[in-house]
Amino acid sequence: SRTLMVHVLGRCARAGARLVTLQASAAGAGVYRPLGFAEQFRIRNYRRPHGTRSAGQAATS
Repeated sequence: SRTLMVHVLGRCARAGARLVTLQASAAGAGVYRPLGFAEQFRIRNYRRPHGTRSAGQAATS
């Protein structure tokens, strides 16, 4: 994965990119941090399982 990132970053530089960002899991930190990436913020992802009642449905039942 490091080799791929180095390749991609090289292409970005040759294309004139001035900023490169990515979304990554904590598991990727060992690859991305040595390449100069730093955490900006954290994103939380939520999912609602199919068939789950909404708050409005639960209150009226």
